[in-house]
Amino acid sequence: MKKPFFSVVIPTLNEEKFLPKLLRNLVDQYWSDFEVIHIDGHSDDQTVQEAAKFKTKLNIKTVTCKIRNVSVQRNLGGEHAVGEWIIFFDADTQIDPDFLLGIRYNIAKAERRGHEFGVFSSLITLNDFDAKKSKHRVSSNVVNSVLTASAKSDRPRLFGAMIGVSREAFTEIQFDPNSKFAEDMLFAEQIINKGYDYRLFRTPKFKFSMRRWDEQSLVATAAKAGLLQMQLIFGKDFSEKDYEMAGGTNYDHKD
Repeated sequence: MKKPFFSVVIPTLNEEKFLPKLLRNLVDQYWSDFEVIHIDGHSDDQTVQEAAKFKTKLNIKTVTCKIRNVSVQRNLGGEHAVGEWIIFFDADTQIDPDFLLGIRYNIAKAERRGHEFGVFSSLITLNDFDAKKSKHRVSSNVVNSVLTASAKSDRPRLFGAMIGVSREAFTEIQFDPNSKFAEDMLFAEQIINKGYDYRLFRTPKFKFSMRRWDEQSLVATAAKAGLLQMQLIFGKDFSEKDYEMAGGTNYDHKD
């Protein structure tokens, strides 16, 4: 059987509300050469049952992970994936119908030019709910500026809400389950240190959910950013001892 070009990996915990939105987006993709690996952290709600509703519409497989840890769940999804490229989405990410087609085009264009890379992400846009708030529109512009400015460095800023990696690179580097914060950026940094290039695509953009930014205060966000910088400078993790996925039930978001 022919292996799919993309493996889409989605870790979840109590995401019965958001996961179906992303799965519907995947059903609508113009580029259909992909599989979906859903890794659930034994959710307490109907997340798994919601995913099962898409079995006749998608090439989807749900795997239950005993550990509620986003890095562990992503790595488990990567182990099950068979595609040439693995794309990790958060459950609250949303994409337009041309997203995977656009990513495929970007990869093909780079290959034709001899510009190989091992890890990628793209600029963000907002879902319809978040786009109604001016503060989120401003924040998304700032985020895109940071993503663009850091793209050429060996420490690019990016979000695990959408991060792609070649199968070859993933066999060498996986997400660190012990990282308590910004495990996505550390993952990309380690891949770059292995000699792989990073690419930030301007298009297609993915729809980033601002629900965590609604929930967390600026002080808490700044504190986490400070911990990340200390971790990068001193090579030591200063975060909390325990780290579980936050999960959908922790966010009171109306979208």
